[in-house]
Amino acid sequence: MWFLYRLAVTGVCFLAAILSTVFMYIRFSQNRYVTGKEIPADKRARVKQRYILTPLFLLGFGVYMGFFWNAPVQKDAPDAWKAKDNTTMAYTMMQEFVKERLTSPSSAKFEWITEPGCKIIKDGFDYAVSSWVNSQNGFGAVVRTRFSGVIRQIDKDNWELQSLDFLE
Repeated sequence: MWFLYRLAVTGVCFLAAILSTVFMYIRFSQNRYVTGKEIPADKRARVKQRYILTPLFLLGFGVYMGFFWNAPVQKDAPDAWKAKDNTTMAYTMMQEFVKERLTSPSSAKFEWITEPGCKIIKDGFDYAVSSWVNSQNGFGAVVRTRFSGVIRQIDKDNWELQSLDFLE
């Protein structure tokens, strides 16, 4: 499929190169016959350069557009996630596990990851997370609850809760 796309783009640019050469030749010829004068040699040389350079530019542009522009994006290696530091994602996933255990998950407001009270420590694929959440209790009052837990990254998109403790 990509080959056909590339061939079509290159073909269109090649056709544009041929048409531009033809139109430049016609314009040059009409100018010569309308004025009835011989065109100076320096102007003829410039026009001949255009005959050569314009089609080459259009053809080169077509090859570039056809073969390099919009080429498929190379995907990461399957194990690339192992080399990355995913502390932000660990905190986000821990928030989801904490919300599952709250009385009113929709009212949960977590501490920002950049705040000094939020601690995330990476150990291999395990992340120890310590922070707080403000949420409504069973009576509707907003209370702050500290939590601490360990979460493990299983693969690129899957996380497993190892432990979660709510501290008073």
